[in-house]
Amino acid sequence: MTEPLVSVFVCTYNSSKTILETLESIKMQTYQNIELIVSDDDSKDETVSICKNWVFENKNRFNRTQVITHYPNTGTSGNANRAVSACKGEWVKGVAGDDNLLPNCIVDFVNYINSNPNAKIVFSRVVGFGNLEAAKHWPFLNVKRFFDNLTPLQFRIVLTAQNFLPAASVYLKKEVWEKLGGYDESIPLLEDWPFWVKTLANGYKFDFLDKETVAYRFSDTSISQGIAPLSEKYHESNRKACTYAQKSLKDIGILYYIFYYTMGLLIFRIPGIKFFVFFINRLNPAFYRYQNTLILFKSLCKSGV
Repeated sequence: MTEPLVSVFVCTYNSSKTILETLESIKMQTYQNIELIVSDDDSKDETVSICKNWVFENKNRFNRTQVITHYPNTGTSGNANRAVSACKGEWVKGVAGDDNLLPNCIVDFVNYINSNPNAKIVFSRVVGFGNLEAAKHWPFLNVKRFFDNLTPLQFRIVLTAQNFLPAASVYLKKEVWEKLGGYDESIPLLEDWPFWVKTLANGYKFDFLDKETVAYRFSDTSISQGIAPLSEKYHESNRKACTYAQKSLKDIGILYYIFYYTMGLLIFRIPGIKFFVFFINRLNPAFYRYQNTLILFKSLCKSGV
């Protein structure tokens, strides 16, 4: 096995209660050639001092370390861009300041890319912990069924409707991030969904590593899991991401171009508008392909973890 430098970047914001657990999980990796980058987005608690002290005490474990701080707060997209920009490795692995890497996370991934040299974006299974009651109702712990049962076109169609890919699991070749201009900072609290849409629209494919590599925390205070009331800023980012995703439909072909613009009429919540959209698209195969794909996706979500 060749051992390329893998950059693990940790994005933090008010993560003082969980960050040590995250950092220790990186330290305990069975893979050795790791660079550690911590990027903090203007935390108001002790996150930065905890990270700096821990990194100083454990810097000899890593090929290179860096702690980045930024003021003012920019959101997850800006924070992730600063982190990836600082990474020196050919491959980058992101982890939130409240999630954990399983011990063989990096070695399993490196084994995979050594066997699949054309891979550029690799997802894996994740295991949930924390609020396990919430985890039971989250259908995306095992995304393998979607990789197995959706065609590339169906995959893109579903991704325009909702994000079902766990960002916690992804391994990304840095050149992809560079070529696509990084994460969209105009959507500050949703860096991952628009980026996946953009990668597929630019002809990249996703690989899947059929192993659990990351422990994903379910929390009562998460900004994205829908367990606690979501902030208006998050709702606004979600609306922007949804519009961005739907726009990608028009790049598939003329029928999807027509479908995308007629779908835009639904924002006008006028009685009978759904029937009108259906009437316009009654001879449009893209309309039925979209509907049937979402029905298939819902059935896969109900098929268990």
